[in-house]
Amino acid sequence: MSIKRYCYSCDLKNDSKLIAEYKAYHAEGKAWPEITKSIKDAGIVDMQIYLTGNRMFMIMEVNDTFNPDKKAAMDAQNPKSAGMGKSHVGLSTRIAMGRKRRKMDCIR
Repeated sequence: MSIKRYCYSCDLKNDSKLIAEYKAYHAEGKAWPEITKSIKDAGIVDMQIYLTGNRMFMIMEVNDTFNPDKKAAMDAQNPKSAGMGKSHVGLSTRIAMGRKRRKMDCIR
């Protein structure tokens, strides 16, 4: 099975309190088991999130079964994924500027 890499960026609101909250929710070992299972079930082999200032980068390594549209549909049907925004008190909406994530093009 081959591995592909997807890279996304997102500009966050320049609000140190919201950024600290975002970092706390996404810290290593903080994800709910149902979310981790959903990630693996979607074909995501590894996911890392980086932050510089208010710019977030997410790098995912995925196997051949991964499909971004299928993952979005899975999340919409998963009560934990769908409810994640509620538990984060709408953090994703409050912190993201414009579109949530933009797929980055590989230039090398």
